[in-house]
Amino acid sequence: MQWYIERKLCPACHNSDVKTIFTASLCDTEFQDYLLKTYQPNDITQHAELCEAPYQLDECLRCGIIFQRFILNDAMMEVLYEEWITPEMSLDKEINDTNLVTFSRITQEIMTAFSFLNKPFDELEVLDFGMGWGYWCRVAALLGAQVYGTELSQSRLQFAQKYNIKVLTLDELEHKKFDLINTEQVFEHLPNPLETLRELREMLKPAGIVKISVPNGKFAHKILENDLWKAPANDFQTIKIVAPLQHINCYQQDSLPVMAQQAGLESIQIPLWTRLSNIVGFQPVEMLRQVSRTFRPGTYQYFRIDRCHQPSDSGRCQ
Repeated sequence: MQWYIERKLCPACHNSDVKTIFTASLCDTEFQDYLLKTYQPNDITQHAELCEAPYQLDECLRCGIIFQRFILNDAMMEVLYEEWITPEMSLDKEINDTNLVTFSRITQEIMTAFSFLNKPFDELEVLDFGMGWGYWCRVAALLGAQVYGTELSQSRLQFAQKYNIKVLTLDELEHKKFDLINTEQVFEHLPNPLETLRELREMLKPAGIVKISVPNGKFAHKILENDLWKAPANDFQTIKIVAPLQHINCYQQDSLPVMAQQAGLESIQIPLWTRLSNIVGFQPVEMLRQVSRTFRPGTYQYFRIDRCHQPSDSGRCQ
């Protein structure tokens, strides 16, 4: 296979006990239609190499993650995110999807995390890992923190520098420690999420925390059992949750804590009052969201260094 690599182990917990729950070819008619619509105006269906490997979804019997067994290699991942999805297309979508509600939610989220850390805002060092177009960084900087961002995409790095965001390379990250590491819609795209989380753990200060927010895969089985390939992208039952080529990891609520344990992290719960007291304005829907995240966090969770469990595949206290 020229374009693909195979993941035989669960990428979130390295478990070998997995089962195949879906398999098809990207050359099947329904997938060809999906790819044409998703990547327009680029027609990626002209590439016969897409059919080199099956679109196969495996489920880990330990942590519950659903993952694509065959994924694009590093070189083709760069083609995917820099050419097939052009920076112009991505930025236009970001702008169209961003409004005052979005900024209000980002502000509330950052203030909640900052309040939980219980340090003066200007003493906090925070990192947005996979910062995209830098909206989170810009809001965090306005609140007074020392903000850094990192991103693989050169176009996004150049965009961030226009807004004076302090950009760190992967090599530079090895020498920094952070109070807060933000990852928003990142871990569903990573070929090796467990290894990445272990690296992030090493970047945390002793009392630091990391946030992981990914799409919730609780409806994945239902989607796969039904003909939902043509559902609108904003439909909660859209196949986007396991989008071919892009969303290569689909997490359940329990997947994140299991992965975190393997990385030497433990789940933490931000008190409900801290969440509610940082909501910007009176927003009943946001209040309900924060109540839900307090008692049933789904796939939006915070973690800190677990001083009992050291990073290991066994997950046992060392």
